[in-house]
Amino acid sequence: MVNKFILTSGCSGGGKSSVLSELGSKGYKTVEEPGRRIVKEELAKGGRMLPWFEAVAFAHRAIDMARADLALMSEPSGFTFFDRGLVDAAIALESCSGLTAKRNAGKCSAVQPSSFSRSSMARNLCVRCRTSAWV
Repeated sequence: MVNKFILTSGCSGGGKSSVLSELGSKGYKTVEEPGRRIVKEELAKGGRMLPWFEAVAFAHRAIDMARADLALMSEPSGFTFFDRGLVDAAIALESCSGLTAKRNAGKCSAVQPSSFSRSSMARNLCVRCRTSAWV
């Protein structure tokens, strides 16, 4: 059996998590969005590594978490659906810091450098992290 990773990406509220929840209920492996997990953890402990306070640190942590997610899925298991992931986190870091996405995520064998482009999610994250409207 071969791993087939499917990464969903798109705007907030677009239904990605709902689709993955349904896929999970049908028995497919799914991986929750790194950013969502980080926000839950930070809010639970009163932390500030949140995109609206520390966008660059948040993006770095999301990259680390997405890489760890990929490592955990190294055993052949068929289809695995990711709610955002390494590409989104790397593009968000690029948008908020100017560091290139290819340099930040391109080392991962599961991510092809040709798959990087400026996504609407990254632009929205960057705009939101610079305003208080997202809080």
